[in-house]
Amino acid sequence: MGFDPVSLKSAGFSDIDIITAGFTAEQLRSTGFGSVSSLKASGLTEAAMKVVNASVGNREEQLIDTLLKFFTQTDGANWKESKGWRELKKLVNNVKNGNRNGQMSTEYSKALSSLFGTRYDSSACEVRRINLQFNSLKGGLMESIGFLNGLTHLCLSENYLKGPLPSRIG
Repeated sequence: MGFDPVSLKSAGFSDIDIITAGFTAEQLRSTGFGSVSSLKASGLTEAAMKVVNASVGNREEQLIDTLLKFFTQTDGANWKESKGWRELKKLVNNVKNGNRNGQMSTEYSKALSSLFGTRYDSSACEVRRINLQFNSLKGGLMESIGFLNGLTHLCLSENYLKGPLPSRIG
């Protein structure tokens, strides 16, 4: 039996325990945890709320970083179809420039769900499939693509890729 925020709450765990237990942002949001009001109600200080918000979005940010490196290293600017990928890059640039609002995790999840050629599982914060066949990808694959732990399907055939497969894939 798996645990979720609601079952932990009913078992008597505090909101602080639940919020800091390592659930994805989507899991927390879908059960009412992780909002600013629930964080305040749980008694967290402003500083602690910033730490919690940073850790909740951290997995999504790492995933986005890996995907954007893949996009850049495979000449994403010249792909035949790149719907969602350029928008993801703009979103990240806005965050880096300080335009972060309280809904970043929701925006990240939405952006990840709209990437052409991918299937994103928001409940696990994992990309399950990448299918960019016949899409004019060029270059080589970086080792970090092998760290997409939830990836079950990778199809990059009929592109202009060279070099070995990363060791974690091949």
